[in-house]
Amino acid sequence: MEREERRLQVRFVLAGDQHIDDIVVAEDENTVVVLGTVCVSVFGDEGEPVECPAHVWLRRPLGERTVIDGFNGEPIPYESVWTHIQRRLDEEWAHEPMADV
Repeated sequence: MEREERRLQVRFVLAGDQHIDDIVVAEDENTVVVLGTVCVSVFGDEGEPVECPAHVWLRRPLGERTVIDGFNGEPIPYESVWTHIQRRLDEEWAHEPMADV
Protein backbone atom coordinates (compact mmCIF):
# COMPACT_ATOMS: atom_id res chain seq x y z
CA MET A 1 0.00 0.00 0.00
CA GLU A 2 1.06 3.59 -0.53
CA ARG A 3 1.40 5.07 2.96
CA GLU A 4 1.86 8.53 1.50
CA GLU A 5 2.31 9.69 -2.07
CA ARG A 6 5.24 7.80 -3.69
CA ARG A 7 6.06 5.86 -0.46
CA LEU A 8 5.11 2.23 -1.06
CA GLN A 9 4.89 -0.19 1.85
CA VAL A 10 5.65 -3.82 1.00
CA ARG A 11 5.50 -6.66 3.50
CA PHE A 12 7.75 -9.70 3.80
CA VAL A 13 7.23 -12.82 5.93
CA LEU A 14 10.44 -13.39 7.89
CA ALA A 15 11.45 -15.81 10.64
CA GLY A 16 14.28 -16.02 13.16
CA ASP A 17 17.28 -13.89 12.23
CA GLN A 18 16.10 -13.24 8.67
CA HIS A 19 16.12 -9.63 7.57
CA ILE A 20 15.71 -7.59 4.40
CA ASP A 21 19.11 -6.64 2.98
CA ASP A 22 18.04 -4.67 -0.07
CA ILE A 23 14.94 -3.87 -2.12
CA VAL A 24 15.23 -3.15 -5.83
CA VAL A 25 12.39 -1.35 -7.61
CA ALA A 26 11.80 -1.03 -11.37
CA GLU A 27 8.93 1.12 -12.66
CA ASP A 28 7.18 1.68 -15.97
CA GLU A 29 3.82 3.17 -16.98
CA ASN A 30 1.80 0.08 -15.95
CA THR A 31 3.78 -1.76 -13.29
CA VAL A 32 6.09 -1.47 -10.32
CA VAL A 33 8.35 -4.50 -9.85
CA VAL A 34 9.72 -5.03 -6.34
CA LEU A 35 12.48 -7.53 -5.48
CA GLY A 36 13.60 -7.93 -1.88
CA THR A 37 16.82 -9.70 -0.93
CA VAL A 38 16.38 -11.64 2.33
CA CYS A 39 19.41 -12.59 4.41
CA VAL A 40 19.13 -15.96 6.17
CA SER A 41 21.26 -17.66 8.80
CA VAL A 42 23.54 -20.52 7.75
CA PHE A 43 22.33 -22.28 10.91
CA GLY A 44 18.68 -22.18 9.88
CA ASP A 45 15.87 -19.83 10.74
CA GLU A 46 13.94 -20.68 13.88
CA GLY A 47 10.92 -18.93 15.23
CA GLU A 48 7.45 -18.06 14.10
CA PRO A 49 7.10 -16.33 10.73
CA VAL A 50 6.25 -12.65 11.17
CA GLU A 51 4.98 -10.19 8.56
CA CYS A 52 7.41 -7.26 8.42
CA PRO A 53 6.85 -3.95 6.60
CA ALA A 54 9.45 -2.23 4.45
CA HIS A 55 9.15 1.04 2.55
CA VAL A 56 10.41 2.01 -0.88
CA TRP A 57 10.16 5.34 -2.66
CA LEU A 58 8.68 5.45 -6.15
CA ARG A 59 9.59 7.93 -8.88
CA ARG A 60 5.89 8.87 -9.16
CA PRO A 61 2.67 7.95 -7.30
CA LEU A 62 1.52 4.35 -7.63
CA GLY A 63 -1.90 5.27 -9.01
CA GLU A 64 -3.50 2.32 -10.83
CA ARG A 65 -0.21 0.54 -11.55
CA THR A 66 0.15 -3.12 -10.60
CA VAL A 67 2.86 -4.11 -8.11
CA ILE A 68 4.72 -7.24 -9.25
CA ASP A 69 6.83 -9.63 -7.12
CA GLY A 70 10.26 -9.55 -8.77
CA PHE A 71 10.99 -13.11 -7.60
CA ASN A 72 8.03 -14.98 -9.07
CA GLY A 73 6.58 -12.42 -11.50
CA GLU A 74 3.14 -12.55 -9.87
CA PRO A 75 1.06 -9.50 -8.95
CA ILE A 76 1.20 -8.62 -5.26
CA PRO A 77 -2.33 -8.22 -3.87
CA TYR A 78 -3.15 -4.80 -2.48
CA GLU A 79 -4.02 -4.90 1.19
CA SER A 80 -4.99 -1.84 3.14
CA VAL A 81 -3.36 -1.78 6.57
CA TRP A 82 -6.04 0.67 7.67
CA THR A 83 -8.79 -1.85 6.84
CA HIS A 84 -7.07 -4.50 9.00
CA ILE A 85 -6.65 -2.04 11.88
CA GLN A 86 -10.30 -0.95 11.71
CA ARG A 87 -11.48 -4.58 11.61
CA ARG A 88 -9.38 -5.40 14.69
CA LEU A 89 -10.73 -2.34 16.56
CA ASP A 90 -14.31 -3.23 15.63
CA GLU A 91 -13.80 -6.76 17.00
CA GLU A 92 -12.29 -5.44 20.25
CA TRP A 93 -15.08 -2.88 20.73
CA ALA A 94 -17.73 -5.53 20.07
CA HIS A 95 -16.44 -7.55 23.05
CA GLU A 96 -16.17 -4.65 25.52
CA PRO A 97 -19.15 -4.04 27.83
CA MET A 98 -20.92 -0.73 27.35
CA ALA A 99 -20.37 1.77 30.15
CA ASP A 100 -23.43 3.09 31.96
CA VAL A 101 -24.11 6.62 30.84
